Amino acid sequence: MSAAVFAAVIVALLGALVAAAAVAEESRQLTQAVQDARTVLERIRDDVQASTDITTFAATSPASTYEAWVSDQQAAGTEFTALTGETVTVTYGAAGSDPLPVTVTVNWEERSGRARSTTLHTEVTRR
Repeated sequence: MSAAVFAAVIVALLGALVAAAAVAEESRQLTQAVQDARTVLERIRDDVQASTDITTFAATSPASTYEAWVSDQQAAGTEFTALTGETVTVTYGAAGSDPLPVTVTVNWEERSGRARSTTLHTEVTRR
């Protein structure tokens, strides 16, 4: 009888351990996605500071420029630790706005195959 109870407890503990490992992996992936989005935002902020006019920035630096940059970095194995199926989408608010609204969305796929995403919104302006 005690062996059966002991076996049930061990099975329950192993299940809890597996669940904890899955939660830790999901947390790691979310942290990586947020870090990738912040890296893109920092690059945009640097480019805005280097630009001569914030109101024309969106026209002279289209969002696809940053999406292509992320893909290049992932392919080269630098700057980003690519999550499975990771894509980054950048969108701007109203062109000519100062400050300029910027949204960065990171999409990826968990090991289980479930699609995940996180989005960061901010506004950038020249200092």
